Amino acid sequence: MTSPFCRLNRFWQIFFVAAALGLGAAVTFAGGFQWYGLLPVLATALYSAVVVHPRCNARWIKASTAVCTMMWAVYSLFIRNYVYVLTNVITSASAVLFLLRSRKQGETTV
Repeated sequence: MTSPFCRLNRFWQIFFVAAALGLGAAVTFAGGFQWYGLLPVLATALYSAVVVHPRCNARWIKASTAVCTMMWAVYSLFIRNYVYVLTNVITSASAVLFLLRSRKQGETTV
């Protein structure tokens, strides 16, 4: 039997993800649309969808981290924030290395 709080938490998770996407898209379009401005919004959507998913595990989180940080790295290139590009590339590489190691060892924990 599931608690009524589980359903309530699910509502708020979806609500805040939708609010973040809506605000992110609104800010992107209000500031003069550039296609790369949607990358942070899409990265947030992807990561949020993975974390909110009921069967989320460490591999999913690390895979989405690898993808999302590369999206942020591309965005950072366009706005010429090279330190953040390097930080995101290192974070993405770390996530990929975790995935490769866990695949060899059969681990699924963080």
